Amino acid sequence: MSKNWHELFMYDESSPTFLRWKVDVLSGKQGNQQNAIAGDVAGSLPSSSRYHSTVAVGYEYFLVHRVIYEMCHGEIPAGMHVDHEDGNGYNNRISNLRCVTRAVNMRNTKKRSDNRTGVTGVCETKSRHGTMNITASWKKLDGKQGSKTFSVAKYGADEAFRLACEYRAAMVAELNKAGAGYTERHGK
Repeated sequence: MSKNWHELFMYDESSPTFLRWKVDVLSGKQGNQQNAIAGDVAGSLPSSSRYHSTVAVGYEYFLVHRVIYEMCHGEIPAGMHVDHEDGNGYNNRISNLRCVTRAVNMRNTKKRSDNRTGVTGVCETKSRHGTMNITASWKKLDGKQGSKTFSVAKYGADEAFRLACEYRAAMVAELNKAGAGYTERHGK
């Protein structure tokens, strides 16, 4: 949903959220309670439980990076995401924001905190017969999942892990040649 953000906000790189109010913000039943004065920082910085800054307009909350993107580039097409290229949810500088598909956005993510192998896209798996494997996985250009499994029984744990890591890296390089958009910071 796109609004005329320029009526409410101004983009300002000196603001910690990169937005400032353009108007006074009033609330309350009579509209006589002043919440912000024109020129005040608009929005709140992310807390430890949130990745992105938000700003309240009336009773609705909006992601600051999406507001800034729409102010500078127009409405975000349905299904598209606004990605922080450097991965820093605090950095809402317009030069750091890009409109991408979910798949491309995911190719610019850091390693998940629950990753147990230390390598994105490489995990321990068990076959239906209960044997241990190391599996490399990736998303193909068509969005489907690709994977290759290396048997611990056949190669040993260290070698299966090494082979899976190499295979995934080769697949990511091949996908990037085709324009997949995996970034250097993906999985780091």
